[in-house]
Amino acid sequence: MAGVISIRQAIEGYQIGKFIAEVGMANAVHVVADFIKRQVESFGLQKTITDNQIFEAAKLIVQEHPLLTVEDIAMMFREAKMMKDGYEKPYGRIDVSLIFSWLNNYLDHRLDNQDAEYLQEKKQQQNDAFEMAANLADLLEPLISKKPLPVITPVIQRPSLEKQDAYIRANMANYDTRELHSLIKQFRSHHTQVYNGIIAEMETEIMSRNDK
Repeated sequence: MAGVISIRQAIEGYQIGKFIAEVGMANAVHVVADFIKRQVESFGLQKTITDNQIFEAAKLIVQEHPLLTVEDIAMMFREAKMMKDGYEKPYGRIDVSLIFSWLNNYLDHRLDNQDAEYLQEKKQQQNDAFEMAANLADLLEPLISKKPLPVITPVIQRPSLEKQDAYIRANMANYDTRELHSLIKQFRSHHTQVYNGIIAEMETEIMSRNDK
């Protein structure tokens, strides 16, 4: 089928929201459902989740977590299989509630790790900036006295989020309040101001519902 994203492409960094924008909701759900089924089968449990339950879990993930990638889902199952901290044991079977318990645990740990990585990255960027400034000062000192250097205004490149934002805005009324809070949490985990607009709109939508 033309336009369908493969599992390999999905793992290579496609966000679920990008799936939806490019190939539609139904195809995005099928990609995620197929991948979840493969992951569940790798546990080798006798009592296992049905295909219908897998499809329902995939549909919920696609609707509530458009910023996740299939790689995130693979990491979640890998950490659950390794019984990392916070992951419930399957006890003979995997069901939808267990998958979402694992997913919430994965998201919580990812936020904690991103906070630590963000602070470390910010500190490293500051150190790199100071070092670069010192090196440039040494290199340009003999030139500055001879000829003024042109002032270069940096251009900030904004990621292309129009399709993803447009989808959420067009379907905001279809999300319940819990889903909107989940989307806001994911947007904020990226530590960037480019998501501020869509976050503000979702918060306004939640407040308007609370006022009713």
